[in-house]
Amino acid sequence: MNKLRGVTKIVIIAVVVGLIGYDIFVVVEPTEGDTISEVTLSWAWQSAFVPFALGVLGGHFTWPRKASPTFRKWSALGLLAFGVALLGADFLNLTPNVMPVIYFLPGVLAGHIFWPQVQLSPAEEGKAGDGH
Repeated sequence: MNKLRGVTKIVIIAVVVGLIGYDIFVVVEPTEGDTISEVTLSWAWQSAFVPFALGVLGGHFTWPRKASPTFRKWSALGLLAFGVALLGADFLNLTPNVMPVIYFLPGVLAGHIFWPQVQLSPAEEGKAGDGH
């Protein structure tokens, strides 16, 4: 039984509620362009890394597949190295300024292939903690 599973859920909920609360605060505040969505979109147009990284997270969280633990470890390190290289290319202005979705979609695929999340069976899910 995983005792930290419940703590992890609480941390995720607290972060999401905090981000939503902050976003509501800045929407009501009169300054334009300061919401999380506006800042993220602005970054996404300026940097290939931002939409690619968001895509990787999307692929990792929502598209599980079977992979050996060794593959997951080494492929995640390769993905990290690629992310650092992409950041460097952004810093040197070597990435083309195209629609952010052009970087997002390959990120989703990369998150699925190179950082797979193993989907637990219902029996394993029950053993993992609180059964929810």
